Amino acid sequence: MFNFKTWVEKLKQITISISSIDTRSLATFRIGVSFLIILDLILRIPDLIAFYTDQGILPRFSLLQNYSNSARFSLYATSGEVWFVVLLFLIAFISAFSMLIRYRTRLATVVSWILLLSLHNRNELVLDGGDNLFHIVMFWAMFLPLGQTWSLDSLFFPKEKAKDNKIANVATLAILVQIAITFLFASILKTGSEWIPDLTASSIALKANYLGTPFAHFLLNYPDLLKVSTWLLFYIELVTPFLLFFPFKNWFFRIITLPVIILTLISFWLGLYIYIFPWVFIVSFILFTPSQFWDWLGRKAKSKEKLTFYYDEDCSFCTTAACALDNSLKTRTGQSTKETFAAMLEHDSFIIEDKNGKMFYKFDAILKVGESWPTTKWLVPAFKKGILYKLGNYFYDLIAKNRYKISLFVDWLKKPREIHIPEYIIQSIAAFLLIYIVIWNIGERFPDYKIPQPLDKIGWTLGLNQRWDMFAPHPVSVTGWFVIPGLLSNGTQVDVFNKTVGIANEAQTYSLPADMGSKGWRKYFTDALGNNNTKVQEQFSGYLCRRWNNEVDEDKPDKRLHTFEIFYISRVSLPNNEGYSQPTKVSLWQHRCY
Repeated sequence: MFNFKTWVEKLKQITISISSIDTRSLATFRIGVSFLIILDLILRIPDLIAFYTDQGILPRFSLLQNYSNSARFSLYATSGEVWFVVLLFLIAFISAFSMLIRYRTRLATVVSWILLLSLHNRNELVLDGGDNLFHIVMFWAMFLPLGQTWSLDSLFFPKEKAKDNKIANVATLAILVQIAITFLFASILKTGSEWIPDLTASSIALKANYLGTPFAHFLLNYPDLLKVSTWLLFYIELVTPFLLFFPFKNWFFRIITLPVIILTLISFWLGLYIYIFPWVFIVSFILFTPSQFWDWLGRKAKSKEKLTFYYDEDCSFCTTAACALDNSLKTRTGQSTKETFAAMLEHDSFIIEDKNGKMFYKFDAILKVGESWPTTKWLVPAFKKGILYKLGNYFYDLIAKNRYKISLFVDWLKKPREIHIPEYIIQSIAAFLLIYIVIWNIGERFPDYKIPQPLDKIGWTLGLNQRWDMFAPHPVSVTGWFVIPGLLSNGTQVDVFNKTVGIANEAQTYSLPADMGSKGWRKYFTDALGNNNTKVQEQFSGYLCRRWNNEVDEDKPDKRLHTFEIFYISRVSLPNNEGYSQPTKVSLWQHRCY
């Protein structure tokens, strides 16, 4: 007999199951995105002037005239000076590090998202799909309780720890749906015959001279294997989102699906010059890792030896350490017994006691804890003797003598609190935007269902505008390279692109100059400069003049760059082992430096 209440309860349990995220997955995700932000900033530093200042390829006046969208914002557009961009980079580093250690996480996450989106909005000509995914994932991260596990906040404020390891609400469902949508619509948008039924998409894409790695060139020798990979990629993108949300035994389907996704993304990284793009995906998919995996890993990593940690209850720094070790060791205050307190004072050390009652002090106590953990046991022998042992004891004594000063700093860290936002407001916003992004993606595939124009400003402002057309509907088949011959004021012929004297080389290559070899430059040359965009070509030409003439001594004006012409030589990648079409040379722009 049909029981309405029973079915409602089952539906509720299924919804919670598919929308829940383990706090350890949240912590791993937080650490991963923090590292990626820091890595991304480091990789952008060599191009900081070229991409984000008024001296580069997109000065602010040009940004406002030609690329500005009133719904978008960028703090980097506030000033075109180098010092200002460096300052914002520094703030972004600090906020990402604060996220990494999970200190004031919500504030740090908000600042990181604002700065990341501002960076991307400052120069969209050097962005790829990975950048778009990055700031979208960071947006949804602001709604999540990222510091429930493995964080300073959970040490400073232990009352804020979750009662269990799972969190399920609208916000957790929203970020999981967003991540799954990227794969689903990446497949749905692949409507070209190169995917299904021809299965030639992989061979065409790997032949793109700006994308294919040496490993890709090796794979081109196996066209049948590439056909299989094309078929697998199409259906992995199509099917895995449904498996990740399978309503029954969801944890099992996630455990078997995630390795497939991760291996697929690593294969992208090996075969294509797409830099951190697949790693943003991998870190995002970590959120699907079920509790069963972490429980198994915890059992493997758990100490097999019963140890007791005695600490000074009058020392905030020591109390914080006790909170950190609470799940691994039995913790007690040194003042709990006269014997342990006397031993603590005598050795000026916390105490580790084993199951036989033997006590360990100072650096030996740290090594004893390390020996008890399977994850660190193999490291301990290297620290038990020699210079490393002496250094360990030296630094321990240094910290022990200053532990009360360190405690003052710890107490200072504890004082400020996160701004409290009522949970119902967070979840209501998340629910609205979840529906919004689903409709947005449907509209990208079926234009009749696009979000109405007044409402699309929400997506542009928040950076939620998205289209997952990775090699869709067709893989890139027309690729090429640039040749920029020029003349100095004294009539000398030069290769402006490579900054060398002599006739420019027109060989079939995609060897970029050392200072133009980053992911951003590759995207710029591929999608912006060679796309019949005269504004971009004019701006790039101005940059080339400054790039060359800034290195010329003032007393040698005859060596200044005078005129040059930008040529684009293109060719079509043919499927399988058919090679390429004959190259075609086109003049894009002629320029005179002033």
